[in-house]
Amino acid sequence: MKKQLIFYILSLIFIASFPMGAANKAEGNPINIAVSLTQKEDTTTMASTCEYYGYIRQQPQDGYTVFTHPNGSKIRYKYSDTDHRNSTIEVTTKSTPKEKNNILTDLRFEKTGTAYERKYTGFKVRCTDGPHNTLILTTQRTRRH
Repeated sequence: MKKQLIFYILSLIFIASFPMGAANKAEGNPINIAVSLTQKEDTTTMASTCEYYGYIRQQPQDGYTVFTHPNGSKIRYKYSDTDHRNSTIEVTTKSTPKEKNNILTDLRFEKTGTAYERKYTGFKVRCTDGPHNTLILTTQRTRRH
């Protein structure tokens, strides 16, 4: 009984020694983050998602909002608050083609020719390879509301 009590107290001390913000330091896979951005309904939520995963806002480029990560990843997006289902998200990652394929397959994307697609209610996301190890995700409305 004494050993269990000592173990319990030590466990509490160990857990309490972590800073409260430690959970925010998690590093998500850039492809997963980019795909999650396709689900966001406004640019404020998109930006806060990038910042949560340690991305730092950069100067806009060519009409894109740009975030970079210390690990070398970069996420750029063009987004219209008036028609958010027609947006473009570019993610630059160090993932190999095989890793990209596995990630997109795990995210329930289906291979269609040289691209990947995933259908949602009212829109679909198409993912194609871009230059310099970049994936380009475009959202397209599939029906009018």
